[in-house]
Amino acid sequence: MRQAGESLPASGHVLRIIWPFVPVVVALALFSIASLDLLSAARAFVAGESQWSKGQKNAVLHLLRYGEDRNPADFTAYLAAIAIPLGDHRARLELDRDEPDLERVREGLLAGGNHPEDIPRMVRHRNFRHIHEVDAAIRVWAAGDEEIAALHEQALALRRLADRPGCDDDCVAPVLRRIAQIGAIRGGADGLRRKREPQGTSGSRKPVSAAAAPGEGEAVVSGAVAGGIACRLASRQVL
Repeated sequence: MRQAGESLPASGHVLRIIWPFVPVVVALALFSIASLDLLSAARAFVAGESQWSKGQKNAVLHLLRYGEDRNPADFTAYLAAIAIPLGDHRARLELDRDEPDLERVREGLLAGGNHPEDIPRMVRHRNFRHIHEVDAAIRVWAAGDEEIAALHEQALALRRLADRPGCDDDCVAPVLRRIAQIGAIRGGADGLRRKREPQGTSGSRKPVSAAAAPGEGEAVVSGAVAGGIACRLASRQVL
């Protein structure tokens, strides 16, 4: 037994100095992991939005061609393009449920062109719906779904008119104008970004990781949002 007045061994002094910092280091490591996960989820949503926009844009173009040429292949191409935002729509509706069916969510996000490895991160966003930034993004998503519903309604109307005997160009012109107007809603916001995006192959995109360099301004903004969310959660834990 160590006698009174006898100093601790050097190792004991080191442990007494280091030990209070161990929980801090562990907490910072966990915080960093959570921040990277949120950043990856934000970038996955940015890439998913790009797929959504391309699907909507291609759907409008195929509908306009169908209205002019009445080629059934154009309407088939429209259905393939609109399936991307419609898949995201199904996923959002399911995620808004109190007890969502995660398999249906996965199917919807896959139909939306999202990579399977990104889907778990995207699903976790529902745990942060009470945070203003996340809730605002979901409201924008919902507004976009209303636009897609309006476009699909006009597409079905165009199909009915095209199948009607004696329906000429003047007959379908009002519907085509409405379709062009819906396309213009997104076209003004997306035009500049479309010019900057590299051309790629169709289909499901590559998974988005936190280590990937952001190629668009939206990724930087979304990364800042993710960091803000992580900081807010950490401050709540401290309080």
